Amino acid sequence: MKYSIIIPFHSNKGLLEVCVQAVAHTVPEDTEIIIVANNYGASKLDLPVPKTYTVLNIDRPLYYPRAVNLGAQAAHGEYIVLMDADICARQGWLDAFRSAFERYPDAGGCSAKMLDPFDGSVKEFGIGFTGYNFPHPFMGQREDSSLVSGDREVQAFCSAMSMYKRDV
Repeated sequence: MKYSIIIPFHSNKGLLEVCVQAVAHTVPEDTEIIIVANNYGASKLDLPVPKTYTVLNIDRPLYYPRAVNLGAQAAHGEYIVLMDADICARQGWLDAFRSAFERYPDAGGCSAKMLDPFDGSVKEFGIGFTGYNFPHPFMGQREDSSLVSGDREVQAFCSAMSMYKRDV
């Protein structure tokens, strides 16, 4: 197994269903999906998706870091993907991550260009820290803008849809 997708989940089962449906249709068959149901109840998570998934039911508040770390401990993949439950992945997203690691073999992680589902504008494309406190310099750009059309090294990135090498 090469990829393990970890989805921390607390509420809004409808968004989780959309997320897992999109993932199920865009990843190889042997991709592992782990849902960390944080204070929700596994018996309520019967998702109508065409792919097997594992639910880690934790009946106490975990907060994001603990939830994703528990998911990573249970994962078997060579690459760990973190995906928030409100993400809707497009076809080709995993190939984009895979090719980023091929182009940058020393990189420990990468993140996606995230778009607003309503107008298609960029919500996230790397985080930068400056004296002006403008951490999301490309927010609001059009998806096809030359400013956001290629890879870039960043100071930090959002983990809402990100991939890491397991050994990192």
